[in-house]
Amino acid sequence: QSFKVTLSNIVSPVGVHFFEKFEMTSTTRSPNDPLDKMYNFREVNPTFFLESLPSVEKKKFYAFVSDWMDRGDLLNEFDVDVDILDGRGDIIQTWSFTKCEITSYGTYLQDITNFYQFSGMKDSEIRDRTSFSCAGVSLNIP
Repeated sequence: QSFKVTLSNIVSPVGVHFFEKFEMTSTTRSPNDPLDKMYNFREVNPTFFLESLPSVEKKKFYAFVSDWMDRGDLLNEFDVDVDILDGRGDIIQTWSFTKCEITSYGTYLQDITNFYQFSGMKDSEIRDRTSFSCAGVSLNIP
């Protein structure tokens, strides 16, 4: 199981296989979701983050993030599709976000070994995280 991400509505669309973590974030607390891991339908601007182990395969994505960091205010907002994939690579659902911008990016050391490690090894690992804020979202089922 993993997440495939496609950035579109830009000059050259960027497709990334694969992110290990996709999580909705919310600025509004819901009594039904104390950890804020679900999409709150009343949220005006849906926000989410993607997290993964850094890899060479994500170079186009990193170049896009770098460009956004340098020229974000001069760039047009973009769309993001996050495909939820099963173990065979088939799409279960797609979260389609519109008019997005990157709000933060960082690389960090995950050194708490009793957390789930993306690598499957009981050792520290380097991860990167990118946060997004968007104007809209829809859930599509193939």
